[in-house]
Amino acid sequence: MLLSLAVLYVYGYRLKQRQAACPFYKVWHGDEEIIQICLSGVVSIQKGQRKVFGYISSCDEMEQDIWKFHVRLRRHGGILCFRYAEQSLQQLSADGSVLHTYR
Repeated sequence: MLLSLAVLYVYGYRLKQRQAACPFYKVWHGDEEIIQICLSGVVSIQKGQRKVFGYISSCDEMEQDIWKFHVRLRRHGGILCFRYAEQSLQQLSADGSVLHTYR
């Protein structure tokens, strides 16, 4: 019992460290879509009544407070690229241009 409590405490502590290190774990609102990025790496994208799930497949800190990460969609198998900078989330195209901005 005591061991399981210790494991839960360490797990919670590591999640808090991850949240402090990567500030993009939250709910983002765009013009038509809502993106929720959880600490576990699970991502949900909602557009109207339709909801798609995925997970963060790679994440890199490009510069100080600028993150780039890829989301692999579960059913569709597609990969979306995002960049977090200056407290906004941007979806990028294959050539690096900005498709959508979320706040």
